[in-house]
Amino acid sequence: MADQRVPQTRPKASTPTVDPAGMDPQLLLELLDENTSDSPHDEKPASLLIVTNDAQQADLISTALEDESIRIELAQTIAQACVLLADQPHDVAIVGSTLVDGVGLTLIQRLAKEHITISAMLVSSNPSLDETIEAMRCGAVDVLSNCDRPAVIRERILAAIAKSRRAQSRQQRVDRLKTVCKRLDRVRHEITRQVGSLCTDLVDAYRDLSDQVAHIGDTKEFESLIRQELDIESLLRTVLEYVLSKTGPTNAAVYLPSTAEDFSLGAYVNYDRDRETVEVLLDHLAGVLAPKFESNHSLVLCKNIDDVEALLGEHAHWIGDCQMITFACHHDGECLAVVTFFRDRSSPFTDEAVSLLEALCPLLARQLSQVIYVHHRHLPKHLWGTFSDTDDDELDDFDDLDLAA
Repeated sequence: MADQRVPQTRPKASTPTVDPAGMDPQLLLELLDENTSDSPHDEKPASLLIVTNDAQQADLISTALEDESIRIELAQTIAQACVLLADQPHDVAIVGSTLVDGVGLTLIQRLAKEHITISAMLVSSNPSLDETIEAMRCGAVDVLSNCDRPAVIRERILAAIAKSRRAQSRQQRVDRLKTVCKRLDRVRHEITRQVGSLCTDLVDAYRDLSDQVAHIGDTKEFESLIRQELDIESLLRTVLEYVLSKTGPTNAAVYLPSTAEDFSLGAYVNYDRDRETVEVLLDHLAGVLAPKFESNHSLVLCKNIDDVEALLGEHAHWIGDCQMITFACHHDGECLAVVTFFRDRSSPFTDEAVSLLEALCPLLARQLSQVIYVHHRHLPKHLWGTFSDTDDDELDDFDDLDLAA
């Protein structure tokens, strides 16, 4: 029998896909409800596959459906039916009980497993009760007989088509839900990643805030201590004692300007250097390290020997493989002191120690300026000069100051 094909109407434009990322929950539900509408099926003609080598059965079914807009295809073997099923979807497959390459129940079982939305029907010349039961067990939705009237056949085929359409609608909804779930899962992972990143940022911000609060407390404490000192020796002793209480044991030196581009050792702490050579080392740094910072307004941290060599050049061997922090105290455009701390790289300075020293530097500079004012208040400011201009004996008193920890 020739194939009977009815041209398909053009389907309605599909709903645009919406990414669930940032989607309002109510909008997502509306999208799902719209996507699960049965309207696309209602505009597309039904498709029927007849699998039989009995021409009388095929004519009987075709005649019963001649007033319906149903696309009908015919296959005489299981092999032909499989090719047609793979080529395009069908709503109903009517399978004869006996075929050239097998029994119809074999194809019905295959349809039940591989094409779950197709309603399979068995057609037989005179189906028995046992055959009907076996067909139902294999997945058939109904059994037709050659003796049925065309009106009955049409009614039962239309019922099978309606059942197939409901199954297709359910399957499409499941597929759409799976797609949406996959998208939501990707969004969930992205949100989880962003929340994790946000939590990390919050922890870092909280840590920074805690450090700042701690530094505020430290600077207030430091300021209250040094404001009581109006003598150079006492001030430097208080400063070094306070810093060592925060950073731990370390070598330290404070250099004070004596003449233009010349610095002298004002106070020091010897932690791990040989006592017989430490003053030679520190005096050498007075002529090498201190002048480099006379115009430097930032703290410098040398983390290893390479950094020290970049700073001191050929004089780096005097320090060795150490970590070193150096900064200058400036007030009103003048360098009032250069301070350095250094110790073995196996005991590095913490970030908190570096931040603390940055915070203490301007406080020390201001107090040094106040001490200078007290010691030179009987002279005009333009005649203050350097510390040594007023009282060289005073500086000599603490040039050999040893605050070894």
